[in-house]
Amino acid sequence: MLSNDPDGQIGCYADHLERYFLRTDADRDFVMKDLRAHQERGDIVQSLTLDKVSINMESDAVADLSFMENVSNVHNGLSKTITVRTILKFMKKDGEWKIFYERQLDA
Repeated sequence: MLSNDPDGQIGCYADHLERYFLRTDADRDFVMKDLRAHQERGDIVQSLTLDKVSINMESDAVADLSFMENVSNVHNGLSKTITVRTILKFMKKDGEWKIFYERQLDA
């Protein structure tokens, strides 16, 4: 999701997350506070490319997505480009897929 708008991003997340980056057992309010903190610091995603995308359907209601993510952004006023391995897990609830697990690892 290439968005710098926390209100737009939060709709992609479940009410409860097993993991949100380094934190386990996070709720949607925690995620929203983190997204807003990035915005308030002036963090901006400028470009994003994905590579080595893998999707694994664990069941009809759970899917794992992993990929290499190349991100150019402004963080704390400095432009930088990073490459990370991102892992997302989605759960289907009421017909909608929501992220309930998000983690990034060094590439």
